[in-house]
Amino acid sequence: MRRISAFSSRFTKRHLPWLVLISVSFAVAVNVARNGIEPNIEGVVLLVVAALFVGLYRWGLGSELADEVFDLGEHLLIRRGTAEVRVPLSSIEKVDGTALVNPEVVTLHLSHRTELGKLISFIPSGLGTGLPGPHRLAAELMARAQTAREKGANASSKQSAPKAGDASEETPSK
Repeated sequence: MRRISAFSSRFTKRHLPWLVLISVSFAVAVNVARNGIEPNIEGVVLLVVAALFVGLYRWGLGSELADEVFDLGEHLLIRRGTAEVRVPLSSIEKVDGTALVNPEVVTLHLSHRTELGKLISFIPSGLGTGLPGPHRLAAELMARAQTAREKGANASSKQSAPKAGDASEETPSK
């Protein structure tokens, strides 16, 4: 079992927005205490609006992200909050990955709806290349999903084809 999501996913979703708001508030309070002057209301409003914007942006981004994603070979185990879903690689239709965005995000497009939805996004573990082009984890998952679908299609076509010497060809005894 290999973890393919970043450890920071939960922090990004739950703690970072509050940390940003507390940090900006602390910076304004220290500035006022040091200078011993009345705070400039426009500066305070600007800082609070900026903090809210950053916090809500990160919160909005993080609310749909999976907390943990594990690679189990033929399946992915995905957790978000208390929900846990096993997704077969063969049910992944497409994998998108952002390479030049911080944080990088990988999105799985599934062939069917799950408890977490039909699109599942997560922050991948490791460092990205920082280069334009397909995300390496997204490309790896897409290739493995294609292989799993082909393997499943080959297995189903072999099952549907009649085999020579089958028991169905036996002649009834007299």
